[in-house]
Amino acid sequence: MKNSGRVGGLHREKVLARSALGFLAAFLLVTLTFSGAPMGAFAGPLQASGSPSPSGSGGPVTTAVKFLNPSPAYNPHLFPEEGEGVIVEDPKISDKFDGTDNAYHIVVGITNPPDNLVAEASIRYEGENDVTIGELSPVLGRPNAYELFWDIPDGLPSGSATMFVRLFSQTATGFQEVANDSVAVDVQHVNDPPSEAEETAALTWPTQNGEIGFYKPRGGTWRATVEGFTSAQALRYQLFYSTTPLGQAPKYTFCTGQSTPGAASQSRKAFTTQCTLAGQDVPTAITAMGVVAEDIDLLHQGRIETLSMDSADVHVVRPYVQAPEQMTISLIPIPSPVDNNNLESAGRARTIADRCLSYLAEVKDHLGRPVTGANIDVHAEGPDDQLRFGDDDVSAARAPGTYKVPDKGGHSTENGANCSNQPNGQALGSQGDHNVPGGDDIKHRESLGGTGVSGSAGVGQWEFYLYSQTPGFTNLTAWVDDESITDVKEQRPVDSDTLDPGEPVATARAQWYSDAPTLEFVPLGDTAAAGTCNEFLLKARAGTAAIPGVNVDLHAQGPDDGLDFCDVAGGTPRRAPDEGEHDGEDGGESTEQEPSPKSQHTEGETNDEGNMVVGVVSPTTGDTNLTAWIDGEVGFDDDEQGAAADEPVAAATMSWANSSGDATVTFLNPSPYGGANTISKKTDADATYHIVVRVDAPSLVPGVEL
Repeated sequence: MKNSGRVGGLHREKVLARSALGFLAAFLLVTLTFSGAPMGAFAGPLQASGSPSPSGSGGPVTTAVKFLNPSPAYNPHLFPEEGEGVIVEDPKISDKFDGTDNAYHIVVGITNPPDNLVAEASIRYEGENDVTIGELSPVLGRPNAYELFWDIPDGLPSGSATMFVRLFSQTATGFQEVANDSVAVDVQHVNDPPSEAEETAALTWPTQNGEIGFYKPRGGTWRATVEGFTSAQALRYQLFYSTTPLGQAPKYTFCTGQSTPGAASQSRKAFTTQCTLAGQDVPTAITAMGVVAEDIDLLHQGRIETLSMDSADVHVVRPYVQAPEQMTISLIPIPSPVDNNNLESAGRARTIADRCLSYLAEVKDHLGRPVTGANIDVHAEGPDDQLRFGDDDVSAARAPGTYKVPDKGGHSTENGANCSNQPNGQALGSQGDHNVPGGDDIKHRESLGGTGVSGSAGVGQWEFYLYSQTPGFTNLTAWVDDESITDVKEQRPVDSDTLDPGEPVATARAQWYSDAPTLEFVPLGDTAAAGTCNEFLLKARAGTAAIPGVNVDLHAQGPDDGLDFCDVAGGTPRRAPDEGEHDGEDGGESTEQEPSPKSQHTEGETNDEGNMVVGVVSPTTGDTNLTAWIDGEVGFDDDEQGAAADEPVAAATMSWANSSGDATVTFLNPSPYGGANTISKKTDADATYHIVVRVDAPSLVPGVEL
């Protein structure tokens, strides 16, 4: 029931008229409730109680129940124009699709739950009888939390109502009510006019009674990564948490700041963001977390008049502290915002010299969850002393405010490079330099606020640039330079700016090309007996420099579907592609989804010499066409052939024969190439003339007669 001075649904007057038929339907379903027993024990959903008010507790005072969702504790209210004050609203109940389903999530916390507990929820409209919602189920692994996903019946009226939860304990004489709670709510339906259906939100991480990790950098605050969805029209969302023991009235605190979900996809918007705890709050005290959707409810002459908090979701949680020694760190090459001369698909960790590469250092905990605020140090070495970290005077993600020059570890300070214009390399920013006599100096930077705090990189990530004017290789080493704490109120110790034993570490290698990359088959064509395994060599080069460790995909097609890849001595390890649409064949290859003859598809990486060695075999005679392309870095390839300008391509032809009559012989000496076909008996090393011929199917030709 509404209290005086409080505002219910924004369209309540309309709701009263539309609800008349709904009220009548509810009256027709009235049944009497047996005294002291849960309504659901004798009646199904939508059945009404004969009593307009809840009974007394009648049970032990040590048992209590309180709504976690819905609850006025997450402060649903309007944000009106400045100077109009705050208008409080009742919690919204909406069954609009929240990204996971259309059900409304009811959650309660219980103090000292009795044995054989039955928890039942109901709803009552002003002047009417209770309508049973259903029986709540215990949250798995949390006996003092119960929940119900409510599929709101179409016939239930919209508008102001009161929701009840009652706890019953089964005794020898029947059910006895031991505790109850109620909350005023505002019900809205998806079958209402679109302007009246409230927006919704759902948490996907933390899960219900799931673990959630928190981390606090030195001098910072505790943060956790939260994921979920909002309905497609939600404008924003707010995260909140409670430190109140379950069963007591929750006191929710908003995580710092409001957030905007991503673009709508599949009738929902996704979000992955930080929850920063307020003040002196610590993660070990957190009992529940939630999210509430926000939307514009009124527009006036094109201006936002009111921004309301709509429907919410709440999960009970099990918080833990993320420990540095249990973390993992990865170095991820990402597309650089600057023009890399169309070489992006040829490898994110590679580009033409005098350009920039971009990396993410990503930190996760022992559960694979992002860590926000971890301090990262990175060393970069080679190809010479002129290597520099990059800065961007356009993008905030790589502005000087996202990093700092380490203040420990013994180094000098020098200029970084500007990566936001062409040509690159102009002085911008700074970096540490560790002098290495007789070798390449080691360049050093560290994050300023930690992963996910400095710049615009994602949660648990820190982005940095690299620049080299010289072709060659750069070796990268990144580590989490933080110490553990034994108490959540303890200040984290100062970092050392050195890689110490036990600190999570990752390594990577970048390459700077002298020329655009190429891919070549050796030989370009060949002939062999059907049924034999014939070897091909693929060479990935940038000028004359090898391109090691790059992903190469290979198609082979014809003469029929019996064609197969085969293993040759010294061959490159192969695997079936894991991206794109293919039909599985075995661990080494798959087939394309196309008419016969279908293409065989395999992939692998070049060795340290930039080479890939493969074999093909056909049981029948005819021709095989081979096509290969450089598909980028391992783990970032898509197994699909792109434009030749982006992904260097090579082609070759293989002919399969049955007899020597299918073979061809070609003179190599004498040869028309290089001059006249002159045969001389003048003495060179000796007085004989050297005749050389080439046979394209040596396995079929026992000898050659002149």
